[in-house]
Amino acid sequence: MTDTRANMETAVHSDAPVGNQSHPAYPSRAPVSRLLIACLFWGLCLTLSAAGHRLYKATVSLDRAVSADTYRTSGVPIAWVGHGAVEDSYQRIVGDIPTNGTAVARALPNSKFWLAAALVYSALGGVMAWSGRWIRNPDVQSLVGLFAGHLLWLGAIELGLDAAGRRLGLAGALEVVDDRVVGTHAAGTLIQLSVVFLIPLLIGLTMHESNRCAVFQWFRRRLPN
Repeated sequence: MTDTRANMETAVHSDAPVGNQSHPAYPSRAPVSRLLIACLFWGLCLTLSAAGHRLYKATVSLDRAVSADTYRTSGVPIAWVGHGAVEDSYQRIVGDIPTNGTAVARALPNSKFWLAAALVYSALGGVMAWSGRWIRNPDVQSLVGLFAGHLLWLGAIELGLDAAGRRLGLAGALEVVDDRVVGTHAAGTLIQLSVVFLIPLLIGLTMHESNRCAVFQWFRRRLPN
C-alpha cells in the first residue's frame, strides 16, 4: 500500500502529461543524426514521388495502347481548357495535325482500363492506410502511410479526377491523339479548384487530437497554446 500510494503521488506531482494529452517520449539525438534522418526521410519522399510519376506515365501509355479503339470515338465537347479560351488553345496546336487528320476539339472519353486503374490504385491505397492501425511500430506505420498516400493520390486524384473532368468537358491542355485534337490532363484543372476544400481539411486534421499522423502531430506540438 505504501509503495502504491508513493507511486500515485509521484505521478500526480510530476510534470509529465497524463491521460490522452500525453505524447510518446522521443529519444534525444545529436544534431548530425537528426539531419541525416531528415535527409533520408525527404529523400525517400522525393523518390516515391518520382516513382509515382513514372507509374502514372506508364499507366497513361498503357491506357493509350489498350484503349485505342475507345479513343477513336468522340468524347464530350471541351467547355474549358486550363488558362485561356478553348479557341486560342486550339489554334496554337492545330498546326501540328497532319493534313489527313480530323480536328475535333473534344475531351478524351473514359475507357474501361482508365476507370479500372483508378479503382485498383484507390482500393490498394485505402487497404494499406487502413492496415496502419494494426502496425505497432511508428516507423513502419509512417512508411506504409507514404505508400498508401501515393497510391490514393494516383488513383483517386490523378486518375479519378481526370475521369470526372473528361465527363465534364474539362481539359488542362490540348494534345494530338490519333490525328485528332483532344483535351487531356483534366485532373490538373480540378486540382486547382480543390484548394478551396484543401485548406479547411488541413486545418481540421491539424487541430484534431485523435489524428495519429506523425506529420500533423509534429505541427500540433509546435502550435502556441
